[in-house]
Amino acid sequence: MVVVVTAGLCIILLTLCTLSHTSEFDRTKVDGFINGFIGCRTNKNPGLAASAVKDGHVVFADGYNVSDTMTRRPVTNQTLFGIASMSKAFAAALMVKQLRDRKLSLHTKLSDLLPEGFQFSAREFTQYATIRDLMTHCLGVPPNQMIRLDKTLTRKKAARRIRYFRPVHKFRH
Repeated sequence: MVVVVTAGLCIILLTLCTLSHTSEFDRTKVDGFINGFIGCRTNKNPGLAASAVKDGHVVFADGYNVSDTMTRRPVTNQTLFGIASMSKAFAAALMVKQLRDRKLSLHTKLSDLLPEGFQFSAREFTQYATIRDLMTHCLGVPPNQMIRLDKTLTRKKAARRIRYFRPVHKFRH
């Protein structure tokens, strides 16, 4: 079900992008499209919040269906969702933009980009890891769910802590 929802969200996002480039925003089309997607599996798909921004102004923001299939709490345009693995797609999109803007490639070594003193726990990771390794999860960084609960975590602290994570597999395994 997660794959269906994720693929569906991608389709919806692409549709909203396409519709927002037209001269007139047709809310009826958006509502019909999203409700049709959610309706294909009534009571099984969680809801979603969607918005469209054109020329710096919000032209559409609404919620659809429910945020919790058990309590049936409705989604609004203010509902917060856990982003989970959707963050990977956002990170990849931002990385592609950085690659273009900074004239880098997927083969650029992380050691050329990160501050002096940055290191992984294993020398070969520090010396040879590339942007591609980072984006394809080939660095063996273990799951670390508790790090997000640290309210004092800064980028600098996170960069220092990575050296203490023991890889869960060999380099580029």
